[in-house]
Amino acid sequence: CVQLKSGDGSVGRELREKYALKVLHAKAAEVFNNKPKEIEAFLVEHELLPAEHTREDLARQVRRINGLHKRRLGEWLAKPGNEDIAKAFLADLDFRGRRIDDAMRLMLASFRLPGESQEINRLMEAFAPVLYEQCKAEPATRDIFASVDSVYIMAYSVIMLNTDQHNPQYKGRRMTEDDFIRNNRGNNEGKDYDRDFLRSVYHAIKSNE
Repeated sequence: CVQLKSGDGSVGRELREKYALKVLHAKAAEVFNNKPKEIEAFLVEHELLPAEHTREDLARQVRRINGLHKRRLGEWLAKPGNEDIAKAFLADLDFRGRRIDDAMRLMLASFRLPGESQEINRLMEAFAPVLYEQCKAEPATRDIFASVDSVYIMAYSVIMLNTDQHNPQYKGRRMTEDDFIRNNRGNNEGKDYDRDFLRSVYHAIKSNE
């Protein structure tokens, strides 16, 4: 228990405000986890979001709420019409300096990838331009991807590799390093990726689902 001395009124006020905000965020998480479509009105009502706000503002505020159900969040971001929200949510993550599989791990630490192919497609369409722009901003990564489409295709390649290597229901021959490299041949706007890059991605996924 923190004991406040006389004259520490500002400290006590700050602690009370932090506690009140924590309680409000917990309530926001409860609202979102039960009915995601009601979260925007809740945030505005409780002044966590201004009445005049953009959908990007909404995405950034939702990302700052702890305790969100990862499956619900993934479904919300992948919902038709929420493409701008998904892109803003992902743009708020720092992918700089990360290889694509590491960037996808960071992304999926926030939400669970939905099971429907159309939902996955919408999320990858939001992810690709964000990662491409951040890669271009870093000297070490600016030359990896030739286009946003290249990122999109590689992201799907990573998802397919992960399924191939770790799906217990799959009983066929698992993809080898050479298979993975061959599958991505010419996928960078007609050019091949650096072999060491593909090898690193392959073994990272193979060893860690």
